[in-house]
Amino acid sequence: FGVVVFFGGARKMLSGNKLIRYNDAVIIYGGPNNIDFIYVTETKTYDSKYGHYFHSSFVGQPYGTKVYDLTGRGGYVYLLRPTPELWTLALKHRTEILYSTDIGLIIHYLDIKPGSIVLESGTGSGSLSTTIATTISPTGHLYTFEFHKGRAEAAELDFKKNGISHLISVICGDVCNNGFGDTVTDGTGDAIFLDLPSPWTAVPLVKTKLKPNAKIASFSPCIEQVQKTSLALSENGFSEICTLECLIRPYEVVRLQEDLDDPE
Repeated sequence: FGVVVFFGGARKMLSGNKLIRYNDAVIIYGGPNNIDFIYVTETKTYDSKYGHYFHSSFVGQPYGTKVYDLTGRGGYVYLLRPTPELWTLALKHRTEILYSTDIGLIIHYLDIKPGSIVLESGTGSGSLSTTIATTISPTGHLYTFEFHKGRAEAAELDFKKNGISHLISVICGDVCNNGFGDTVTDGTGDAIFLDLPSPWTAVPLVKTKLKPNAKIASFSPCIEQVQKTSLALSENGFSEICTLECLIRPYEVVRLQEDLDDPE
């Protein structure tokens, strides 16, 4: 499970095009459990159990179009405009990621909004980073730190292709040992989010980057991590510390056959 320590309508990515163009990101929707993405390229094809498609046949189509398999077997997919929520479901996992339920809670409790300056450690696959970027647009900025150089470079490329790189600075660095360094001036951050193996070691190193009364959040899978982080927050002057666990309980609708005859 995921435990969050005091952290705080579908938005499209920043492209406003109504029609699909070459190099655009497109969500390929085959069903709730079959969501993929492509960058439209003139010479490429898309193949899945739903059929065979030329990328070039998508160009000029409005987002939301239902397109049919070229083999004539009756398969089809929908071409959807990327949103942060759909991107989270379609992206290639370089790490474990945060999903929309946790992301919504984080955005809310950190009070992230247009114009916010946000610092994140643990870019990973960029799921949360993408949602933060669309939330702080057009005047905010996200500084996201990733320890692994390859993941940092891959995330930076994704952000560029998805049209949000001007809102995000990707830095390869070890926040647990070095904090956020000189990348961000002390006292300018509206929120900090930590997704680290030992976030309690980072707390004393990053606290100076926050504005007065700003908020910090940490996402941890183990309660022992939560306990250590809560203690570190308390020792470093943070107040109103709380722990939240966000659970999903799906409802399944079934049809029941009952005998309603009058017993008399």
